[in-house]
Amino acid sequence: MSFSEIRASLLDEALKSPQLLSDLAGLELYISETYSARSFVELLQNADDAGSKRLFVSMINGILLVANDGNEFSDGDFYSLCRSASSNKRRGETIGYRGIGFKSVVSLSQTAHLISGDYEVTFSRERSRQAVPDADNVPIIRIPHPIDGEIKSETETVVSGLRAEGFTTFFIFDDVNNDAVHTELSNFDSSFLIFLSSISEVVLEGDRVRKIQVDRIGTQDNKRVSLIESEKIISYRIFNHRSIMIAAPVLSDQSSTSDDQCVVHSFLPTTDDSGIKARVQGNVSTDPSRTRVVLDEFTYEVIRDLSDFITNYLNTVSGSASALRSDALETSADLLRAIEPTVDPRTSAFTKKDFRSELYKQLKADSNTISKTIRRKPSWLNLADFYKLLESSDFSSFPGFFIGSTNGNALLSHLNVKELSLEEVLTLVGSANLSNLGLSDMCGQIMKSATFSKNISEDSIKSTRLWISNNRRVSIDEIVSDSLEIDDDYLRLVQEKVGSPVQTKVFFERFLGKNIADTTQAPTNGNPLSQGTVPIKPSVAESEKAAKAVVSSFFVEKWRSAEEAVAEIFRLKGYRVEDVSKQNIGYDYYCVNDDGDVIYLEVKKIGRENEAFTLTTNEEVVAREKGKDYAIALLRESGNKVELSLISEPLKKIKLTRQCRQWVWLCEDYPYDPEYFEFKSL
Repeated sequence: MSFSEIRASLLDEALKSPQLLSDLAGLELYISETYSARSFVELLQNADDAGSKRLFVSMINGILLVANDGNEFSDGDFYSLCRSASSNKRRGETIGYRGIGFKSVVSLSQTAHLISGDYEVTFSRERSRQAVPDADNVPIIRIPHPIDGEIKSETETVVSGLRAEGFTTFFIFDDVNNDAVHTELSNFDSSFLIFLSSISEVVLEGDRVRKIQVDRIGTQDNKRVSLIESEKIISYRIFNHRSIMIAAPVLSDQSSTSDDQCVVHSFLPTTDDSGIKARVQGNVSTDPSRTRVVLDEFTYEVIRDLSDFITNYLNTVSGSASALRSDALETSADLLRAIEPTVDPRTSAFTKKDFRSELYKQLKADSNTISKTIRRKPSWLNLADFYKLLESSDFSSFPGFFIGSTNGNALLSHLNVKELSLEEVLTLVGSANLSNLGLSDMCGQIMKSATFSKNISEDSIKSTRLWISNNRRVSIDEIVSDSLEIDDDYLRLVQEKVGSPVQTKVFFERFLGKNIADTTQAPTNGNPLSQGTVPIKPSVAESEKAAKAVVSSFFVEKWRSAEEAVAEIFRLKGYRVEDVSKQNIGYDYYCVNDDGDVIYLEVKKIGRENEAFTLTTNEEVVAREKGKDYAIALLRESGNKVELSLISEPLKKIKLTRQCRQWVWLCEDYPYDPEYFEFKSL
């Protein structure tokens, strides 16, 4: 059908049934309100479905022009555009399939013009009302009219220039709603482009010019998509599984995953949480606005496929301790971080029914597919020694960033993955080269079990070498038979793990016949490892220090906690920073730069210079073990700046005083030489 035939057919239909035309006007109004602020998104998806590489949007003398370089309109395309709920697209293969999205453009203007191939058309409510006078109301997008000569003349130069650059299809809107256009331009987000198949460049010319480019590298099964705007790059690894695609943020390009990255896409993003720290594209059903997911058979198929992907991937990526520590999983780290839940999945039974809660229910149903040899790290055991135990076992697990995260561990618990039990630990400890910290973790856990597990025999407790005497591992049996003494430093470390003097007393009286903890004495002041004069930097008046301080060119956000601020500063300095604060291993961050320099970083916040702070026995022991690679970061807020003072090898530079508040070290005298960082302007 040609333009004339299509127009004659639609006009004849309207003249025969003016009431139907009025009803269609009401439907158009509903669509424009439902699709509020998504007109540009609809024009983007139409361009991608047409195979466009580029989309150009510009406000020129009060006229909005939207151009793409895709396939020109065919007769079938044009006929579908005119009719409501008519589309020649198939669900799941292209973005739009309802045939109603284009009607949303009526929120931008009362007239719309199309130039594409042989079509030069105007859609106008006023001209349609003149053509069908018996209708009470008329829609804008229904009856096509020959293009308005004035608007064609006014835009001819611009259209010709764009045609010379390869653009083929032009949507023109005059007498526009400036507020609506401004909102659309402001709300346009680069994430709209992630799952598109064709568009690689979008230019938006409004109050300012934005240019968004898409770089797609790799094959369909192993693709990396990078969104580039104003020198900022956000990248995603794209994984395909059955009917879905998962976009895992590449965290080397960003420090963390934001909430708006954890959404379900129906090609374009909805407002529904995907349940994992990634974007999930699938053939989900949505409400007419395509912003909210509807739970139906199509959506549940996506949920089942996503659950299957997560459980299969966990089985595949779990590895031996040597693999976990050799960075063999580096290439899959982004995806492993991405499948971490956005909330604790064990709470799904108490939340509203939506995509996220239904995913968590499906994961629970699929938990029987998880390998029975995977183990979680016990909360009482540090990560390094957990891996050492795995080396002498048939068990597997995951990298520390996953099992050490609250929600990653919660997911494994939700999937019925067992913790490495104390009974299993005691069968593996004999051949493992464990640290004193790990041994004390085990001793503390045994001592905190008031009645002890029925699966742990007294013989096992007595014969396992978990104690330190004269810097070597010994068992309770050896302590008793050879009249050995437990090293004071080690005994204090164990006591800190237990926390309760009563439990300590019960254990020692039961197995040694006396409470040896009563005889443990700590120095009242000074560092037991480095006695004598401690070099202390002379105090400098605040005004003098501020006058000579060099303010760093880095900026930090004021809302961040002390730990987050320090992590941000070290990232700005070129370090890869891994948060291990939840793993109870004696420091907050593992930092490494491109040269391989490592810093084990413990963060302390102080209110004033030389204000005392505390170190736990755990932190003191690890600082001693790590030596020159261990550092304490002291952070202090001062006006519109933060001060960061780094104390490397702290046990050589800090005066420690033992405090009996569950065994901590009070740090009073220390060198303070801060760098200054200005807060970002909000």
